[in-house]
Amino acid sequence: MTPSQLKILPHNALTKIFAGNSTVRTVILGGEAFPINFIKRYHINHEFINFYNVYGVTEVSCWASCYRIDWKETRVEIGEPLLGTKFNVSETGELLIGGSRRCFINGKLSAAWFPTGDIVELTELGKIYWCDRFDDQQKINGINVSLSGLARKAEEYDGIQSALALRREQSILLFVHIKNSATIQTNLCEKLAIGLPMIVILVDNWPMTRNGKVDRQKLVEIFEQKNLVFTMEDLSKLFEYLKISLEINQEMTFKDLGLDSLRATELTLKTEHLLKQRNFPLLQYLLSDTGTVAGFLDALDFNQNMPGRNIIHIREIRIRPIENSVNVELLWEYDLGKCIDATPIVENGSIFLGSHSGRFVSLSLDGTKEWEVQFDDRIEATACYQNGIIAVGCYDGYLYFLDEKNGHLIWKFATGNVIKSSPVLIDAGNKCLFGSYDKCLYLVDIKNQMMLWKIVCDGSILSSPMLVGTIVLCATLRGEFLSVEL
Repeated sequence: MTPSQLKILPHNALTKIFAGNSTVRTVILGGEAFPINFIKRYHINHEFINFYNVYGVTEVSCWASCYRIDWKETRVEIGEPLLGTKFNVSETGELLIGGSRRCFINGKLSAAWFPTGDIVELTELGKIYWCDRFDDQQKINGINVSLSGLARKAEEYDGIQSALALRREQSILLFVHIKNSATIQTNLCEKLAIGLPMIVILVDNWPMTRNGKVDRQKLVEIFEQKNLVFTMEDLSKLFEYLKISLEINQEMTFKDLGLDSLRATELTLKTEHLLKQRNFPLLQYLLSDTGTVAGFLDALDFNQNMPGRNIIHIREIRIRPIENSVNVELLWEYDLGKCIDATPIVENGSIFLGSHSGRFVSLSLDGTKEWEVQFDDRIEATACYQNGIIAVGCYDGYLYFLDEKNGHLIWKFATGNVIKSSPVLIDAGNKCLFGSYDKCLYLVDIKNQMMLWKIVCDGSILSSPMLVGTIVLCATLRGEFLSVEL
C-alpha cells in the first residue's frame, strides 16, 4: 500500500497492527516517501511485524528496489536494485533507472537510463536515500522552498498526524490532518518560519486517488470551500481575524492598520477571484500608502463566483425499461492499440480518429483502413475537418494539419505543452483556432504557415474554442472564461 493509505486507517487499528496484536506480519509501503516519523509514534513490536520500503516508477517495471526497515537508523534508504535493475545518480542528484532489458515505447526504443524526477543522496557506502521531487522544489518571491520538506517538518510537531503542502500562486497551502483529540498549534506558521505567506487547512480525512495517493485536486477544492470569500459575511469574518473593522476602518489605509506583506498576500489569495477587473494589482494596492479599505471593497464584485448561485429546477421522472426495442449488432471493429478518448469524426464517407498509441487513422464506413499516421506521442483530442484539411493536437505539443486524402503532413505548429483541446478550423480551412496546456489560445494561418496571434491565459486550455460571429469564446482549467475579438 501507499503511505497515504496507511495514514487514513483509524488510530485504534494502527495501534493494534503495530503492536503485533493482529494477523498482519509484513507491511510493504511504496509510491511515496516512507513515513518513518508517522510510524515511530506507535509502539512497534519488531518480533512480530516487518516493514519494507519499496521504490520504483510505473514507467520502469513499477518496483525497482526493496529495503527492510532497520528501526535503529534515523533515515530510510531505498535499498538494493531488484534483479535486472540498475541505479545511477546524475550530476544534478537525480536518480536514473536502467537495466538489462529495454522496451519499445510508442514505436521508439526506450533510453538506457530513465530519469525518475527524484532527488536522492548517494553516500560513500553506496546507500541511496530519497530526498525530494524536482517538481516539489519551488522558488516563490526569490525564496527556495521544498513542498515535501515543509510537510515533513510540519509532521514533527505534536498533534499533527500527517501533512501535505501545495503551491497556490505566490503562497503555500499547508494541509494537515490532526489526531482525534489534538488541537493544532495556532502559531504553526510562525514555527515553520519559511518567510512566505502560508495558510493552514485542517482536513478530516485525506481524499485519495484510485492509485492510493492523496488527491491534490480535491485538496484544492477543500481549500476553496473553506477559505475563499464569497459573501460580505465571509469578508467580515476574515477582517475580524485580521483585526480590521469594516464599519470603523473603511477610510483608513491598510498600511496604517498594520497589514504586513504576509497577511496582505493571504487577503489577496482569498479575495482575488471577486475582483471586477482581473488585472487589478490587488497585492500592490494593499501594500501601498494609499490603499484603503473602502477602495478595496469598491474593487470587489460579490455577485460573481457565488457557489450555488444558479438554481436548477428538477422534477422526478419514472424510468421504465423498454424491452426488445432495439437490436444492436456489431458490424466491425478496429484496434488502435491503446485507449481512445477522442470522438470519431465522419466526413465524405471517411472516419478519422486517433488514440493514446499515437496512431491516427482514416477508415471507410465498412471499417477498411484508408491510411494511417504514427505520431510521436499520445492523441487525446478530437480532430476537426474542413475543406480537405484535418487538424489534430498531440501530447508532443504540436498541432498537426493533414491531407484528408492520404494523411500527408501539410504543416505542424509547435506550442509549449501538450494539446488536449480540439481545434476549430475556420475560413474554409485556411485558419485554425485552438488552445494548449501552455496556457495560450492560438490563431494560426495554415495557408501561409504562420501564427497570427496568441493570448496568454491564467490556466491551461482543455476545452475547444467556439467562434460566434467574430468573437472567440474559450474557457480554461482555472475557471477563466475568455471573449476575444477574432
